Amino acid sequence: MISSINKLKRFISNFILMASEFNLRIAIADYLYRIAYMLGIMNSCIGKLIVKNMHSTKTKYLKKEYYYLIEKYHKIEAAKKISNETIKSESPIWVCWWQGKELMPEVTKICYETISKHSCHHPVILIDKTNFQNYVDIPGCILEKVKNGHITITHLSDIIRLCLLSKYGGIWIDSTIYLNQDIDAFIPIETPFYSYKHFPQDYNIVRGKWSGYFIASGKNNFLISFIKEMIIEFYKKHNQLLDYLLMDYVFEIGYQQYSTSKAMVDRLPTEQCDMNYLLDHIIQPYNEENYNIHIKPSKIQKLSYKIQLIEQDNSGRITYYGYIKNQYKNEHINYSTRI
Repeated sequence: MISSINKLKRFISNFILMASEFNLRIAIADYLYRIAYMLGIMNSCIGKLIVKNMHSTKTKYLKKEYYYLIEKYHKIEAAKKISNETIKSESPIWVCWWQGKELMPEVTKICYETISKHSCHHPVILIDKTNFQNYVDIPGCILEKVKNGHITITHLSDIIRLCLLSKYGGIWIDSTIYLNQDIDAFIPIETPFYSYKHFPQDYNIVRGKWSGYFIASGKNNFLISFIKEMIIEFYKKHNQLLDYLLMDYVFEIGYQQYSTSKAMVDRLPTEQCDMNYLLDHIIQPYNEENYNIHIKPSKIQKLSYKIQLIEQDNSGRITYYGYIKNQYKNEHINYSTRI
């Protein structure tokens, strides 16, 4: 009973914040979405209508609020002042763990190891709270909002990744990506843009067209620069987040508005493997046949440090997590032996 009352209070508080920061329509659309999610009706006809309405309402707000930026990039596109920079064989791989490598959870260290292992000739650069300003200039007002708690570290990392890619180009990989294949085997060198494209999910506005946790581009890429500029303008103005997936909303606007962006995204291959298979089964007993069918052929698997991980189940059987952790340990031992 107390839990339900507290949840209702949070809903009401969030509704008031959204209405005061943005408008009543957004507050209502967001509230209905939260109710649909809580009730587990997202895939029902009513749930899909609620999701569609929320996407439409928030997109209309952003397009109206930042029409001047949208027009600016229409002019850039019309004048053909678009960077031809592409992803290079030596383009850096950017990974971020705010607290630094030494304080990574074990599963994040395993993921980071796979990224380093499959990096080919790309230097892997770890961004943290001590060095990010060596690479990018984040507006002081945004850093102040991070300090005051108006912007989370998660959403600061969105800004950092966009600034890094826009300034230097390269490949952004979230720190909880388990990389299964050499990076050059599936990211075409000399292409201007790449992101992990997967099967559509109705509740996500981008419907699988890109993955914010795995993006690559040449420097000054048209789409990346547009997203970066709108995201920064948004955070300069607002203390309340419009949506947790704000970057996806801005991406979708860039995709729909500009033929240049649409062409870059539409040429991406749609991946067939389930990138969540390992996470969905990570504390279940390891099965070699299933591993070879579902995990080994995949380019990436998306993991999480936010769940309780076990190496063995109650019967003493090794789990998928136990298996990948043993691989990680063995590779470290082999590396030490070579040294």
